[in-house]
Amino acid sequence: MTLEDIRYLVLEQTGQDPRNKSRTRQVIDARTMYVGLCIENNLDTNTNIGKSIGCTHGNITHLSSQFNNKMSNSNEFNFQMNVKFIREAIEDLKVFIMSVQK
Repeated sequence: MTLEDIRYLVLEQTGQDPRNKSRTRQVIDARTMYVGLCIENNLDTNTNIGKSIGCTHGNITHLSSQFNNKMSNSNEFNFQMNVKFIREAIEDLKVFIMSVQK
């Protein structure tokens, strides 16, 4: 599992590329999902996660905090459902990778 895998899954689910510099809500949410899921899956350091989407370590810390807030806020149903679908895709990808490595 790589940062690029997570980026692709977020892009596929949301239609928004986390590398996009736009400040629209949809792009910010995609970027927040990407950061939260990368950290959740221990894929790399905050610095390297940031570099992968053109953000600083500080931006990543803020986005990680936003991810946790959105996941615990009952008013963020669409965000939470997108994350749920991406998590399921991540698990499917992990199973596939394990089966190929055998």
